[in-house]
Amino acid sequence: MQKVLESVTSSKEPLGIGAQELEATIATRSGDKKKGYELYRKAADREAAMLYTEPPSYPRPVVEGWGNVALSMGDHKTADKAYRETLGREPGSGRAYFGLAAALDGEGKAGEARDVRAKAAKAWARADSNLPQVQALRTSTAAQ
Repeated sequence: MQKVLESVTSSKEPLGIGAQELEATIATRSGDKKKGYELYRKAADREAAMLYTEPPSYPRPVVEGWGNVALSMGDHKTADKAYRETLGREPGSGRAYFGLAAALDGEGKAGEARDVRAKAAKAWARADSNLPQVQALRTSTAAQ
């Protein structure tokens, strides 16, 4: 039993994933998208391999962070894929829906973005009305 306990690394793993995600963010924002995206993939795979716990050992899917960075860099296609993967891991995530809608807008897919925004609105129907995402949703809905 002692040997098995010594092999448990789950308590260290979230910190390692966080460090790898940070390295991925720095590499991507510094212009090395290839290295950054490879690191995001590795960190996301590590996070997905962790045992499910409540509360979660890692605060949000790494792929969501990847989507956020890709979106901010104007890489809408990568952001689209990352947010869809996030939704596969956390179905109904309002944050992922908002990100996906923005990525779809960037790809020129306005109709699909509108449908995804409707899902975001449903997911966050009871969210704080002062959140920037909710305010932007109201503005986009009023413009329609």
